[in-house]
Amino acid sequence: MMNTISKMKTIKQVFYIIILLSSSGCIFNRNYSCKEWFINNYAPMSFKTTVSDKYVDKTNRATLWVKLDNGLELLLYNRDFFDKIEIGDTLSKDEGTLKYYLFKDGKKEIYYQRCNGIDLTDNYTDIES
Repeated sequence: MMNTISKMKTIKQVFYIIILLSSSGCIFNRNYSCKEWFINNYAPMSFKTTVSDKYVDKTNRATLWVKLDNGLELLLYNRDFFDKIEIGDTLSKDEGTLKYYLFKDGKKEIYYQRCNGIDLTDNYTDIES
């Protein structure tokens, strides 16, 4: 009987530890904002290349993706930008910015990544997370 009670306490403690660890991970992830993610992962990139494919990943909250000829895959949080892009268009981005240039029909259009419906311009400090 004593051994069974001891095992139950151990199982209960392990259960609480698992809950504690999983919830602390969720709290950490919420603090890593959309804005910070794009600044850390996309601002350092530079490229000028052709769009080879675009798709909506329905298994991952309908995220918008664009594949480029240089092998990059871009996650876009700007639906207007995504809708304008067609396969064969030229897309470029300079290092240190979240500004994208879309070249189509002899014109150059400028788009930005978005978080919470707000364009992430080069003045990152003015944007709320």
